[in-house]
Amino acid sequence: MDLIKEYHLSGSKPLKLPVDPHMKLTHDMGPSLSQPTDYQHLVGKLIYLTITRPDIAFAVHNLSQFMQRPTSVHMQAAKRVLRYLLGSPGQGILLAARSSAHLTTYIDSDWAECPISRKSTTGFCILLADSLVPWKNKKTTGSCKIQC
Repeated sequence: MDLIKEYHLSGSKPLKLPVDPHMKLTHDMGPSLSQPTDYQHLVGKLIYLTITRPDIAFAVHNLSQFMQRPTSVHMQAAKRVLRYLLGSPGQGILLAARSSAHLTTYIDSDWAECPISRKSTTGFCILLADSLVPWKNKKTTGSCKIQC
């Protein structure tokens, strides 16, 4: 909530998704920001927040690709993540004290969806009972391979 107040979004309408599913960010979208450090600080804070909010990891991963020369469109996308957080302030990682000990794994990948490099983004998360244990989201280095 402090981050939302810092960027003056307390009165904004909350959003249900951290990213616009129809928008693919690229390096040349919109005019460059005159103060790129504002964007860099915001994305840096969002990266830190992904430790307890893995639901924004994919969005923050995409935003972090534009740290060198962010544009106004990138800043709008970063603020969209904040508006998503505004609508789900109590959400985070649940570490259940009592539950059955079973593992559940989810894996997903988009195939060559990055409009810049045409690489895939792959992610996974593992739940021990109802508690999220590890998760990872990364852009593939070559062809997408899932290893178990």
